[in-house]
Amino acid sequence: MLILLPGESEKAPTVPPKDSVAQPAPEELPPPPYSPPAPKAGPSSPGLPEPQRAFGSAFAPQAVQTVNHFELFSKHSPIAGTYLVDPLLPTPGFTAGGLRKLRKKGGRAWGKSACPNDIHASFRTRHAPINLDLAAVAESEGSSPSPASVKVPTCIVVSSRHGRINLNLFEIQPGRSIDLNVETRHGKIVLLLPPTYDGPLMFQTRYASSVTFLPEFAARTRTLRATDRETLVVCTAPSASGAPSMPTPSLETETGDRALVRTRHGRIIVGISGLDRIEDAAVNGNLFQKLGELFEVGGKLLGRYVEGHASALERKLTEKSAVLTRALDDMKAVAPDGRGASGNK
Repeated sequence: MLILLPGESEKAPTVPPKDSVAQPAPEELPPPPYSPPAPKAGPSSPGLPEPQRAFGSAFAPQAVQTVNHFELFSKHSPIAGTYLVDPLLPTPGFTAGGLRKLRKKGGRAWGKSACPNDIHASFRTRHAPINLDLAAVAESEGSSPSPASVKVPTCIVVSSRHGRINLNLFEIQPGRSIDLNVETRHGKIVLLLPPTYDGPLMFQTRYASSVTFLPEFAARTRTLRATDRETLVVCTAPSASGAPSMPTPSLETETGDRALVRTRHGRIIVGISGLDRIEDAAVNGNLFQKLGELFEVGGKLLGRYVEGHASALERKLTEKSAVLTRALDDMKAVAPDGRGASGNK
């Protein structure tokens, strides 16, 4: 019996009816199976393509390199890249025996060499093109020049037998000068010099019409000597007023800029880096240009052409020899008196 005291506000709990059925307690559901978290989007996700990585090589590095007493030579692999040449950069274990031989031609052309012992960078191929971006820099420790110091020459050689050369010399830092030698036999040369270039240039070609000056370079140069196979000009950097200064050049200077560019059967295009465009070069469709472009194909393709025709000729001669052999065998089967089987009757 339930007794409620006066003043209590609580209510008595309700009693379920007799005919009601007690509901069982809800059963706990089993946990869901484990599933690993979704992978984040990245290079390994199957829905996204992996980024393409640029792989470099010794002949075409992807990174900019600072070098000294540096040499690259290849027969058939192209050479490309950006190199900062510092003539005072320490080079442990360097021997100049192989690089000294490359200075003979340049020394004979200028009367004497500004670098009798050292070549600071050499790029050479036989049957492959060369595409370079170069600069003469002063990045080594303790090589920062003073305003009154003598410029340190930076000697660079770029040559190919049957390949084209595209050379962009985009900077010569203070305290440095350039001594450049560019040469091909059957390849076209495109040379862009920095706006601060100040010195002579010598062009040696089979025909004087093979050299083309781009507009900005032509405005800074004047001709000193010209023959059918050699042209000597001087290029001066603009003065503070904007007009190019015209000092008297010295060909045998040991501290100024100078460049020797030569080719036998190719063309030469010269301009100022960052100012001239290669598209501005006048292209004349004359016979000598067509012959020059044909020679650029080089001895490699000519050798393949001759080899292919020689193989075809060899096959034809082999077939002819087989036919003659069968004919001689048939003649031997004939009677000695020259008559066949019907002549013996």
